[in-house]
Amino acid sequence: MGFTDFIKSLFGDKSGRDLKKIMPIVDKIKAIYPEIEKLTNDELRARIDAVRNALKESVAPQREKIAELKQHVETLEYEEREPVWEKIDKLEKEVLDVLEDKLDEVLPEVRGIVGAANEAYRELEQLGDVLERCGFGGVTRIDFSASNDMEYYGGIIFRGYVPGVPKAVLSGGRYDALMTKFGKSGGAVGFAIYMDLLEHYFPDREEADAAVLCYTETDDAADVLSAAQKLRENGLCVKIQKSAPADTSDLAGVYKVKGGGEYEKL
Repeated sequence: MGFTDFIKSLFGDKSGRDLKKIMPIVDKIKAIYPEIEKLTNDELRARIDAVRNALKESVAPQREKIAELKQHVETLEYEEREPVWEKIDKLEKEVLDVLEDKLDEVLPEVRGIVGAANEAYRELEQLGDVLERCGFGGVTRIDFSASNDMEYYGGIIFRGYVPGVPKAVLSGGRYDALMTKFGKSGGAVGFAIYMDLLEHYFPDREEADAAVLCYTETDDAADVLSAAQKLRENGLCVKIQKSAPADTSDLAGVYKVKGGGEYEKL
């Protein structure tokens, strides 16, 4: 996926933008990149902070209101909380819309900064490509103002949402640098799923049958995720791993990845 295709996947069909509007932004990126490339590390960090602050300030009123409502909801009985959560949900959607518009303004600067850190940009582009090929492009938002309290995260951080729950039910990120403190090198990703939230909003949900999807290092990441998604759509709870478990008595099936995002039963 080229840069133009990646931008189109982020800001195209869903928001009504097309390449006629995006291309002027690309031209601005090309113009600003030589300036960014000449900055010292300290100057680059200052520009990054300025962009991050501009994004945060654009949604500061909404986030302040969200914080107030979240404090207020804790004082209410459970049966009184739903209307407040609906207000929070509406405000959080408003935050995403405002940030999307604000990104139009800062995108050339952001792309110029990211262009000065090509490795990080390539990672983001590859991730966008995988998500797009898995069919998740329309439900994925790239938020350059996102932050996390965990200082050991040193790369992409992410949050996951499900319909019917007004806050993240999953959060995590990359923490490769943390591994070096233990004398190891390599990629590392961690995340947490907030089961209490899921149990609260879906108390009567039936447990799905479990299955294992096996893959090899040569399998395309998008094919693996697409195959897993198809199994889930068939009502299975899927665990992805390299080899089949020794004991399969409690499993509905063991599958392996085929090309094109398909799977077959072992």
